[in-house]
Amino acid sequence: MRINSFPRIGWVAFLFWPNLSFAHSPSKGLAGFYTGILHVYSEVSLVIGLLALGLLVGQSCSTDKQRKLLVVFLLAIVISSAMASFALMGITAKAVLLVHWTLVVLVCLHAALLPKWREKFAFASVPLMGLIMGQLTVPDAGELWPFLVTLVGSITACVLGFLYSFALVDFLYQRFQLLWQRTIFRVVSAWLFAISFLLLAVQFVSKNI
Repeated sequence: MRINSFPRIGWVAFLFWPNLSFAHSPSKGLAGFYTGILHVYSEVSLVIGLLALGLLVGQSCSTDKQRKLLVVFLLAIVISSAMASFALMGITAKAVLLVHWTLVVLVCLHAALLPKWREKFAFASVPLMGLIMGQLTVPDAGELWPFLVTLVGSITACVLGFLYSFALVDFLYQRFQLLWQRTIFRVVSAWLFAISFLLLAVQFVSKNI
């Protein structure tokens, strides 16, 4: 039984192992747009980051503030992507992922514990996460038009992922108001915290090797 479980464990480890090379190649035409979208939703670091933000914002902020945070997130990711495209920030992939997982751990922790200052932390973490994800979504250098189309696809995927995550959490949080029902969100946040903390530890180990 234990021997048969090794392949499964190997697949899980492969799935959650952080990808140190976060660039993706641009494609021509609409294929580039879909390539950018698939890149975001196939990267564990980006998916967990978007889910963590959604859990925090959906539980902490009103609808008006959620809309403002969506705009802030969009501006942050566009600015960061532009800076990365022109190589204005000399930062390595390992450094970006290290900062990313550190922030995700803190976001998950706040979403699980829901301290009094969680709304202020949400307003601080959303633009920071946008700046980080802007670095993670820039495709490899190539022809200008395919590069831009692929980049727009990645940015669109990040914004929609953030929108749908906090909108779904907010809808469920308002609909199910019993304590045990809302506790489920905190359990999911704690689960994501455990995964993020593990991957953050992997980043520290890989950086020191």
